[in-house]
Amino acid sequence: MVPDQNGELTKPDDDAAVSILLASGKEWHPFRPRPEDFEWSDIAIGASRIPRFGGQLSPKFDLDTSSNYVLAQHLCLAHDLARDGGVTDPEVLLAILLHDAEEPLGGLGDPVGPVKHSPFFRVWFKAYFAPILEAIAMKAGINPTLLQCHLHVKTWDKAAYAVENWHLRGIRNGDVPALPIGYRRRSEDKMAIWSTAHAHYVWLAHLDKALFNVQAEREANG
Repeated sequence: MVPDQNGELTKPDDDAAVSILLASGKEWHPFRPRPEDFEWSDIAIGASRIPRFGGQLSPKFDLDTSSNYVLAQHLCLAHDLARDGGVTDPEVLLAILLHDAEEPLGGLGDPVGPVKHSPFFRVWFKAYFAPILEAIAMKAGINPTLLQCHLHVKTWDKAAYAVENWHLRGIRNGDVPALPIGYRRRSEDKMAIWSTAHAHYVWLAHLDKALFNVQAEREANG
């Protein structure tokens, strides 16, 4: 649903009429998603502005109120932990980088885990986001199952969550992976919080490289 010529919004009569005006200027229909209806820059912009944990991070963990830990940094962190952890399959690494990329297109932000996985919402969220993930996978040229249920994606998403929990919330359950280079505050063993601009730039740079690596691997294997 986008503004009409008078700048007014009208409520749609059905889900198919729902649309979102993306940063690229494209009209995106989340209930009938198509890969040609969004740009990678739309995901980058959205993911670099969407806060993790609903923004509920305490200043006592060295986060002042001007800091905002965003989804784009989470996606890059999961990717880099996987890379440093020995994952070499280009398609899997691309899928890890895209594993929450449906959220900037869904219009709901990054729903916090206890709400997203609650009995009330879990089926609803999965049904809503699955077609968006499929459109993203199609645009990336990878199998949608890599984004929806792949073991490596889940593993490294959880690894990134463990790092975030410890460094940003003071919660530690078991071993916490070491911070990759680029996530450390100078020489300290503390997590750096990226600016919106930096998160946007790094995620897009990761994406460009990941897409290139997938294409190169396919060409190498004929």
